[in-house]
Amino acid sequence: MEQRTILFVFLLLVCLSSAVGQNVTQNTTCSPLLGPCFEREVFRKNLQYLSGTVLPEGWKLNAVVKWEGYGTGLKATAAVAAEEGHSVGVLHNDEVAAAASATPSPVSCTLCGYMTKIFLDLQEIFRIFPANYSDLVATIKAGYKTQASRTAAHLGIELASPLNIADLVAAGRDTNTTIPIHLYLYMHYDDAWGWNFTTPQQLQTLVDQLDKRYVRVVGFMMHLTATLKSRRCRCHSSSCNAPHTQSKAAGIFSYKQGQQGCLPDRKHAWPCQLACNVAPPVHARAKVACPVAASLAPQKIAVHWVNTDEALALIPKPNKRYGNYSMQPVIPPVCDAPNIEHWARMGTAIYGSHIENYADAAEGFGPGTAPVLHWTSTVKAVGETTLPSGAVRIVAVVDLSPARRNHILSAVIMCVGYAERLVQTAGAEPDPFGRPPLFVYIKHQRLQLADWPAGNGSVILVDVTDAEDPVVPGDEVCLLCEERPVGTFGIVS
Repeated sequence: MEQRTILFVFLLLVCLSSAVGQNVTQNTTCSPLLGPCFEREVFRKNLQYLSGTVLPEGWKLNAVVKWEGYGTGLKATAAVAAEEGHSVGVLHNDEVAAAASATPSPVSCTLCGYMTKIFLDLQEIFRIFPANYSDLVATIKAGYKTQASRTAAHLGIELASPLNIADLVAAGRDTNTTIPIHLYLYMHYDDAWGWNFTTPQQLQTLVDQLDKRYVRVVGFMMHLTATLKSRRCRCHSSSCNAPHTQSKAAGIFSYKQGQQGCLPDRKHAWPCQLACNVAPPVHARAKVACPVAASLAPQKIAVHWVNTDEALALIPKPNKRYGNYSMQPVIPPVCDAPNIEHWARMGTAIYGSHIENYADAAEGFGPGTAPVLHWTSTVKAVGETTLPSGAVRIVAVVDLSPARRNHILSAVIMCVGYAERLVQTAGAEPDPFGRPPLFVYIKHQRLQLADWPAGNGSVILVDVTDAEDPVVPGDEVCLLCEERPVGTFGIVS
């Protein structure tokens, strides 16, 4: 996916998350008049597929529900994740509160010799962001930190970095609380979030020096993109000993054939990050974290570097974007300690946000993932019109204004109305007819919008001039569906 596509999708998701997130689940009938609908059981099946089929046996899935569940509704997604026994990843205090409210309710225990409240499971709510002192204290006072499943249905885990470790200790001291933390190692994209240790002894020294009355290490987090010096870093085929193949992150994932090399094209530039030589390869980083994690036994310690992209590379699909290779994780022996829990942080994949996330059931590799947002409308009229460019085209008129009767969707439609600004920000250009690079599906045909959305996004014109199957009034229009997931709602490279 090109950078401009990624940027547009990010902007769209941010817009959708603020507009849709808290309210989209109210549209349980998926009525076109009510706008986007969150399909709860589809989301559940995505989680089951990814955790049960894609991830290695014994690995734990952390469902990232930040940005209001990527625009699908944080409470609904966190609730399903809790039902399936997965931890969730959030960013800010309001997300922590929403996730906590979605955890299982306590049940009375009458067989314990006394009346008490117990919880069937303890859901871990992991803040994947270094919070400051005031936010930490607020979540503690709200009751989102606990160490016992008899006192709460959730365990609030904080991310610790050089940026906020002093705040964490102070917040724990001032509230007389022991805060569970994951220590962040190395860079987070271009941000210096983590400690850049090169030996386990350095990390062990940090762990030993922490005041265990106020913070308790329960995990170590890393990010593969920490090796990127900049977004422009590229891998060159001349440095590969097996062109067009690559061993993911220097051995954490390796092809069965044992081939080593890299992908020279820019679409696959990020796997070539090791050419930049900015941070230790993942194996080297794991050899820093895992001995320390093992030393903390019998405490269970999470170690995680895998996100959606790395996890999707495990899908054995011949035409998937990483090529025709079946990949298996290769974990350093030092990471095999029985108290180490391997996590995979997964965001876009659990929502079926991109078509390429799918494993093809027809090829015998399982059901794959499917989009969890569904939004369709209907063609109101079809006729000939002259576009601003002067081109005469046949267009289908799609009126989204009825959704405004449901005031919740007004902001969603505004997102569509902002499409021109978003696309321009992403650096996309109209085609020779002046049509924007925005698409919908009608009768399984990918059709381009004839012009930028009008009426603050409440009316769209779809160019049907070249449609092989004629479009007529009343035809269903897919705005968000299996053919048009939210991740490909706009630009498609």
